[in-house]
Order: sequence, then structure tokens, then C-alpha cells
Amino acid sequence: MIPRYDDYPVISPDRADWELQPVTLHYETETVPADWVACVHPEGRLYFYHPQKRIFTDADVRQSKFRAILAAFEESLQDIIQAQDLVLPPDYELVLYLEARKISGGYNWLYYYVDHSNRTLFWVQEFDIIDVVDEVRGLKTLSQVKPEIEAKYWVHCEMYPYMHKIPDEVFTDLSGMLTFAGLDVLTSMTSTVVYRSDDVHRMLGLVKSAKAVRDTEYATVVMGRLMHVFLHQRFLNMHGQTHARLGRDQSVYNTAKQPRTALIKLLAPLFFNAPEVHLRGLEKIWIDNIIAIQPWSGFIGKLQNEWQEFVLYATVLLNANVAFLAIPSVDDGSSHLTPPQISSYLSIVASVGSILLGLLLIRQHRVKSKETADEAWRYLSSRKHPTLGLETLAIIYSLPYALLMWGMVTFLLAFSFECFANADKAGIYSTATAWIIVAILVVWTVITGWEGGETSMWEPLRRWRSRVFPESEDEGGEEGGGSTFARSLSEKAAAKTWLAKVFGQKACLFSHSKDPPLSEGGTQASATV
Repeated sequence: MIPRYDDYPVISPDRADWELQPVTLHYETETVPADWVACVHPEGRLYFYHPQKRIFTDADVRQSKFRAILAAFEESLQDIIQAQDLVLPPDYELVLYLEARKISGGYNWLYYYVDHSNRTLFWVQEFDIIDVVDEVRGLKTLSQVKPEIEAKYWVHCEMYPYMHKIPDEVFTDLSGMLTFAGLDVLTSMTSTVVYRSDDVHRMLGLVKSAKAVRDTEYATVVMGRLMHVFLHQRFLNMHGQTHARLGRDQSVYNTAKQPRTALIKLLAPLFFNAPEVHLRGLEKIWIDNIIAIQPWSGFIGKLQNEWQEFVLYATVLLNANVAFLAIPSVDDGSSHLTPPQISSYLSIVASVGSILLGLLLIRQHRVKSKETADEAWRYLSSRKHPTLGLETLAIIYSLPYALLMWGMVTFLLAFSFECFANADKAGIYSTATAWIIVAILVVWTVITGWEGGETSMWEPLRRWRSRVFPESEDEGGEEGGGSTFARSLSEKAAAKTWLAKVFGQKACLFSHSKDPPLSEGGTQASATV
């Protein structure tokens, strides 16, 4: 599209001396050629329109050199049309843009045609649209590209609203899209809509306001921008295809999940598995390089709250270490450092590191907040490594927590050195007993949290067992008379039926009589409600 916001003219700041003539009543745009119309975009940019040739351009046609270049440009396009005997739509428009070459000088000639009947763009030469549709991979048919081309059509209407009136059916279509988007955001935790519910509601209000001024350029700009936004999202989500994305946590590609590298496999255990947790969170909100603002805001907001808490906890731990080192039995004033002192010093270093990193991360995400989906996408794209992916970002996010935990571990180690160095057996036994009890509770909590996660901590052991003893899995399946899936359904059905009997409720079994058998010789499974 036309790079209006990236390539724009500038003027000299030098003052000019001029005076108004007596009775000056009209302030028209100066020296506009008779066959051109000067148009002002609601955003403020001046552009020009040629009614006879139906040409829009951002070039300043008040300068003769630009008029000459545009005339040669249009003539060359007409030669191409005549040479190929092409027939253009009756209501076409042509956009010509002169892109200045910053090094070699001169101008690049950019153009596209517009067909309002089909709401599409077209060209009179073979045109490689890879830059237009590069955000989506695996495109095979024109129907998959159509939403993005139509989205670019609405960008044209937004940038050149002169003489463009919005049909009634477009107001109806956009109102319907926004109404459904509002419903989907409210009722689905994985909606593909990238805006918040209140934002969608405000957009719907803008459509109603635009409809009240439908025959103005303001309405054209509003409708053009909103239509572009939602049609572009349809393109990203494969709208209208059998493989359309129905939830933002769904990938439309059959590519294998990127395996974890040795870096995170090594650091995750050392950092108490925090990098793996953050990496899973990032992967859930950024699937197929698409991100929505709601999960991103929730993810970053949660991280900022955690970092604030870690800074507070690390400060408390730092004070505890200072108080611990003030104990006379810990620091006896000798030049030789004792194990409790060394451990406490390590705890202080880890606590200070947690405080510094926590404050830095909090400030980075407050000063440079990523409050829109585009900003979040650019942020993640710039930090995605070709090999490591988002692992480095996940590791950075986990550093305040990891250093705080290591500070706590080294502080407890220093405390233990001090306790077990005492010759009093009663104190040693009581401290050891307390240590064992606390260790059991910690391990219990870790196992419980792991079992409540996405995968069981015993799952790697089960996979290893299935690889080492594959025949035992096959025999189990044959004895059961069906597949593992069928057996699991039967077990769930039996369990729910037993629960229903215990609580005096009637179990309802709905038979799927038309489903195919799950395995050869296997019985038909029933779903239990």
C-alpha cells in the first residue's frame, strides 16, 4: 500500500514575510491545475484527484515536474493495457505514487487499480503479493487471499475518501461483525477477537455515529479503517476455510512443536522450572505469530505483580541476612570466613540481584508499555531468536524469582550451618526433625502442583516404560478388547455411574449408535453425562 505515514514531505522552518491584501475573504489552495481537485483528508493530509482519468495521488500536482512524471506514468500504464488488450472494470480508480529514491535520486513508480464493484485491488502486470500476504503461510487458493485484498481495498477508501460513499449493506455487515465479536469476547476465553469487550462496544458506537453522517468523508474513513481491521483478522484466522482458526490457542499448521533447546533444559531446573512456566505462557498467547491484547495484558499484568512481590520479599530477605550476620556467633571478627558467613553473603548477592532485575523489568514494561496488539507483536517478534525462540525472554522473566529462591536457599543453608555447628545434641535433633518435616511438606507441595499442571510428573516414566516394554502395552490393549481410548471412556463412564449411585442421582447414558467401532472387535463406547 501507499507508504503515506513513512514517506512524507517536510518544509524549512524559516519565516516568510507576507501581508494580507485588503478584504481577503477566500483562502483557497494555491495554483491547483484546472483538471485536478485538491482534497483534504480528515486526518489533515492534502491529496489530489483527477476526475476525468479517475486518478488519486499524494504527489503535489501544483509542481510541473510532478505533473509531467504522473502523465508519463499514466501513459505507460495505458500502453500496457492496450498491448495486452485488457478490459478494465467500468468503475475503476487508479492510484499513482512517486516514491523518492534517497540514494540514487529520482522516483520509483508505484500504482494499483481499484474495483469498487468487487471491492478489490488489481494490477495490469503480474504482481508478486508475497509482501501483502506474508503474515500467513500455507496459502494455496485465491479464496484464502481474498479477505486480505479486500482489507487493502478498505485501506484505499480510508486514505482517499473523496467521492466514496459507504453502502448500507456495509454498515449492516460491520455492525454484525462487531456484535458477534462482542459476544465472542464475553462468552469465550479463547476468542480470536484481538480487542477487549469495551473496545468492541465503543467501535459499535462509532459505526452508529458514522451511519448518522454516512455521506461524508468522515464516515468513509471510520468505516474504511474498521473494515480493514476486521477483514485483516479474518485473513489471519483463515476465515471461510475448513481449517479456520476457531480459538486463539489453536494452530492451523501441522508443523511439529519446536523442541526445547539445551539452554532451557539446563537452566529450568536451576531456576526452579520458572523459565518453562513462562515459556508455556508465552507460547499460549502467541500462536502462529498472532497475539490478542487480552491475554497479553493479563500475562504482563500478572508478571508485573509478581515482580513487585519478589522485590518486596527480596528486601525482607536482605534485612534478614544483615540481622543474621550481626549475631556474634556468626561473625566473631576473625579474618577467616565461616560457612554460615559465606552462605549468608551468597544470599545477600542473590537478594540484591533479584531486587535489581525486578525493578528493571517493572520499569521496562511500564515506560515502554505494549498496550496494543501491534505493539505486543512487534515486541515479541524482535525478541524471538531463530533457534531459541522465546526461551531467552522466558529466562529473563524468571530471573527475579530464581534469584529470590536461591537467596532463600542459601540463607536457610547459612542458618543450618549455624544450628548444626552447635554441640548441643538436643538442639541438633530438634532442628533436624523440623528440617525433615519442612522438606516433606515442600516436596509434597511440589508434587501436588506438578500433578495439577498440564502433564503429570510421572508421564516421562510412563513414556520410558512404554518404549522399554512395548509388548506389555499391546497385551493390555488386546486383553481389554479395545483401544486405550475406548478403555479410558469405559473407565470414566463407570466412575461417573458409581458417583451417581453414591449421591442418589440417576446416570444417563447416551449411546452413539451411528459412530464407527473404535477398534476391530471392540464394543461401541458410550458417552456419559
